[in-house]
Amino acid sequence: MILRTTIIASALLAIAAPSHADLYRCDISGRTVYQDSPCAVGQRSRVITTVPASNESPVEARIQAQRQVDREISAAKELDRKKERDEERARQDRQAYADREVAIAITEEAKAKRCRLQEVDVLRAESEAIHHMSDSWSRKHAADMRAKFRIDCW
Repeated sequence: MILRTTIIASALLAIAAPSHADLYRCDISGRTVYQDSPCAVGQRSRVITTVPASNESPVEARIQAQRQVDREISAAKELDRKKERDEERARQDRQAYADREVAIAITEEAKAKRCRLQEVDVLRAESEAIHHMSDSWSRKHAADMRAKFRIDCW
C-alpha cells in the first residue's frame, strides 16, 4: 500500500510540477530548423528553454511554448524572405551591370566602326586632293576631314 501511495503521489507531483521543454533552433544550409534534439556538430544552434510561470498549468505552458516557437518560426521566415529579396536585388544589380557593360561595348564597337569608315573617307579625300593639286577646295576639304577625324576618333 505504501508503494502504491508513493507511486500515485509521485505521479501527481510530476503532473503538478512546472514543466519545461528545450527546443533547438538549428541553422542547416542557411535554413532555420526547429527540433527537440540538439543540432549536429558544426551547425549554428540556439537552445530555447520554455519554463512556465509558477501559476501556469502544463497545458498553458505548452501553449506558451508553442506561441514562442511560432514567433521564432515567423522571425526565421521573415529573415529568409529578406535574404531572398537581398539575393534577388543583388542578381538584378549584377544583370544591370552586365547590361551596361554590353551597351558600352556595343557603343565602343559602333564608334570604332564609324571611325574606320571616317578614316577611309579622309584617305579618299586626301587622295583626291593630291590628284587635284591646283584645287584648293579639295585640299581644304581633306584637311577639314582629317581635323574632324582627329577630334572624333582620337
